[in-house]
Amino acid sequence: MIPCMRNNFRLILFIFTIFFFAGNTLTASVAVCQQLPKDTAVKTKLLKRITEMLQFRKNARRREQQRMITIVNGLFADSLVATPAAIKYLNWALDNERNQNFAYLRQLINDSLPRHTTDTVLVKAGITEEEMTELAGKLVPLLQQKEVEVKEDTARQQRLKIIRALYGRPPDQVDTLRLSDTTGRLYKIRLSHQAEVIGIQSKDNGDAYMNYNFTTLSYLSIAPPGSYKIMDAARKYGCKTMFMLNGSSGLLQNEAQQFELVDSLLPLLEAQQATGVNVWIRDVKQSERDAFTRFVTILYNYLDHNAPGKYSVAVTIPAYDKNKAYDLRELAPMVKYFIINFTSAPPPAGSCDPLKGNNNYSIDPVVSRYVNQHIAPEKFILMLPYDGIKWVGNTYSFMSYKDIKKAYPQDSMVSYDVTAASAYIGNIWFNDPTTLDVKYDYVLRNGLGGVAICPLGADDGYGELWDELTDKFVVVDTVWMDKVRLTPLPVEKPGLWTRIKQRIKYELRAIHQLLKDPCSISTNYYKSDEYFRYLAIFLFVCVVLIGIFYLYNVRMEGSDWKLRKKVLYVWIGVIVLAMLSCTVSLMLAKRLPLLGFTDDPVECKNISLYSVLVVFLMGIALGMVLMRVFVFPLVRKRDIP
Repeated sequence: MIPCMRNNFRLILFIFTIFFFAGNTLTASVAVCQQLPKDTAVKTKLLKRITEMLQFRKNARRREQQRMITIVNGLFADSLVATPAAIKYLNWALDNERNQNFAYLRQLINDSLPRHTTDTVLVKAGITEEEMTELAGKLVPLLQQKEVEVKEDTARQQRLKIIRALYGRPPDQVDTLRLSDTTGRLYKIRLSHQAEVIGIQSKDNGDAYMNYNFTTLSYLSIAPPGSYKIMDAARKYGCKTMFMLNGSSGLLQNEAQQFELVDSLLPLLEAQQATGVNVWIRDVKQSERDAFTRFVTILYNYLDHNAPGKYSVAVTIPAYDKNKAYDLRELAPMVKYFIINFTSAPPPAGSCDPLKGNNNYSIDPVVSRYVNQHIAPEKFILMLPYDGIKWVGNTYSFMSYKDIKKAYPQDSMVSYDVTAASAYIGNIWFNDPTTLDVKYDYVLRNGLGGVAICPLGADDGYGELWDELTDKFVVVDTVWMDKVRLTPLPVEKPGLWTRIKQRIKYELRAIHQLLKDPCSISTNYYKSDEYFRYLAIFLFVCVVLIGIFYLYNVRMEGSDWKLRKKVLYVWIGVIVLAMLSCTVSLMLAKRLPLLGFTDDPVECKNISLYSVLVVFLMGIALGMVLMRVFVFPLVRKRDIP
């Protein structure tokens, strides 16, 4: 019950906030002002009536209800004056279906309710309870409609946030969903389309293509040979491309020219990796009906013969085929999409693409007329204008969306024709997110093939039309794959000898890396310094024991000791190994950074151990040579009697 009370409170706040901020000079039809004490009788009646229609539930907290009403009355009491004339005018204006939306309500209030000064108010005049109830009944649905719009906008922003988070995600990236502690399922997330979205590049917009959201587009339609930059950018984001064949009906009279055109088209399709052709020939006459069908047949057969199933054909048709120039039943087996053009100016002044209204040019009757030719709805795509149309009498000119936004500030009052689902400011009719929302819903609700927006770049610098297009047609698609085991299979514990071999291999790899590039390996990665330290200690003990053993026997037996030379050689070898082990241990020492390697790239001395070992071995070899040449001869001379 409390949420219901809060919703009703928000509705009350809507109406009084509007009254609080609206207001200009009243038209000549309002009552005459004179010096009188403040009188808000009419206004209070209207507020009371609206409050009664937005009743709180019986079990709502009375204190909070009273606080809400106090705040609302406080906002309105010293702001705008509701006169009987204004009440009558609002009742009359809201009878028109075109005016039954929240934006127009705000405009009506702005035009009809004046502000009073501190010492001047309007004379109290009579107004019936029926008029007050009638107006309140018309205002409440509009306020409820606004509340729904606010909620929908919040949900829309959340959907866009999810979609944008997937921009730039690799299409082949695989993630795992945990189903249980031991089982998961692989899946891919990608962006796809509920229906086709074709962008018509009908004119050169310079670098405006850099602001296109190619992820939102499923196709880019561009005139051949096309811009390499634009088409490369489209392919980068997974947007397919098609060439748009613009031409006059004169082409239909020259079959040789048709074959020449088709023959030159195939190399372009292959070079630009395009996926199809959009045939857009304007002003086809009734006498050219068969010729047009034959041209599309030649194009389709040529492409299908040279590259079966690789290229598709689309045909752009007028909203009103007054000349009966398009034989859709004959074309349907060859054509993937019929693009219905709603970008041309209709005969009566107004919107180019009204949803309903004119039977010949409005979206609903046009689609119904074409579908009734026994053609599947998914073959039809609506081409909607991003340009507005400005009428001056019976003449018109087109005005891009960005030019309309620049000409009229953000707070300009936009009016809406509810029947046509079109926006207008003065004599300029155009599409904005509100009108496109209705038309996109129509496409999805009726199972049509999609929409085409024309021309691309007309909204350059303004992102709201891209947001609306993305929200309606781009969806997050999850591709489920195989189930996987999350925990590794139990591994049998290796034996002692296996662990020793694994450790030796591990340390040998670490030593090999140290010998090549010592500073490239972390000191936590190896334990070789400890092993070499233990080895150096062991060899040092061996040097001492062998030395004692050698000296003892030489002293006791002298030159008669048969093992003298062998033990001497062993002793020298062990001494060399001990010195080598000690040197390597000092080089690898983690606790002696002045001698060993550290993880600090500044202090680490990147000296290859290969070089150290070479120098060390060369020193030993040199020492042995010197001993052989100089020391041993002297020893022998002393031994000769």
